[in-house]
Amino acid sequence: MTREQVEQAIREMERLREASRLADELDEQRRNANDYHRLWRELRPYVQARRLATD
Repeated sequence: MTREQVEQAIREMERLREASRLADELDEQRRNANDYHRLWRELRPYVQARRLATD
């Protein structure tokens, strides 16, 4: 992943967290939470500095 992709994914995670919090329907909350966690699993090595993002 490039640095830009990592930053974009982090912004998307923030959006999903807020959308999940504001969602009225439980299914929508679950879907947003699942997408958030899918992104987190993908980004965790970069955030925890186990992998370096390419430029």
